[in-house]
Amino acid sequence: MTPFAQKLFRNTAHLIDGKDGRLPRMMAEALCFDISGIITTIYETLDDLARHPTWIDGTAHFDHGGLLFMPAPVVWLEFIGPSGRVGLLMNEVDEEIGVNLIATGLAQQHSAYMERRDGDMYVLRAQAALYGLQDEKTATEAAAIASVALMLINAPRGVLRKPQPVHKGLAREAKRYGVGPIREPHKIVLDLSASCVGDGDAGTSFAERAFHFCRSHVRKLQDGRSIVVRGHWRGNPAMGTAIGDYVVRHGVLGTIH
Repeated sequence: MTPFAQKLFRNTAHLIDGKDGRLPRMMAEALCFDISGIITTIYETLDDLARHPTWIDGTAHFDHGGLLFMPAPVVWLEFIGPSGRVGLLMNEVDEEIGVNLIATGLAQQHSAYMERRDGDMYVLRAQAALYGLQDEKTATEAAAIASVALMLINAPRGVLRKPQPVHKGLAREAKRYGVGPIREPHKIVLDLSASCVGDGDAGTSFAERAFHFCRSHVRKLQDGRSIVVRGHWRGNPAMGTAIGDYVVRHGVLGTIH
């Protein structure tokens, strides 16, 4: 488990056999990812998605290029925010991926979900009814971050999963409570050795751009035909590692930082 996930599990493991045991059971089952190394790329991608939604029947849809799927039944994403560690706990039901936001110092849990629909498109919705009063914008932003994180984790090129060892003491503790085995966590980073990712060669214009998500679009071929290019990642990961105070515009998407 990642550090915040370990803390949550150890603080709630004694509840695992009771009516409030859902959280520690899910934490024990979760495949954990530390996404701190790609959070700037996530913010930048969210900004671009917020600029270019596809509106269908008054609802904003966003492109995922077939990359929005769960790598395990339960997934935990963790990164460091300005107020401490932030965790996004996810599971999947039908075509919906639920996201629960748990953060250091946060007074309440926020819940939202991503719904895949219309091919390679998805929508974001808060679930205010489940937890009563909650900040709907914060909940939806958490789902937005989770969606782009999954798109990066599942990218075929340009991103590395670096496995980390399972904490031996944690493994023993989980076994004592009758859960496990604990999955090894992964750090997600951009692959600086990947060079240029995407169609074409290093001489094309996007080779001089940072690693970014290219939305689905129509491409005209030399013979006059047109094809639809699915959304995908392209560019140079080595140019996308600078950490800055990136602010996502208010609107359909935002960030929780």
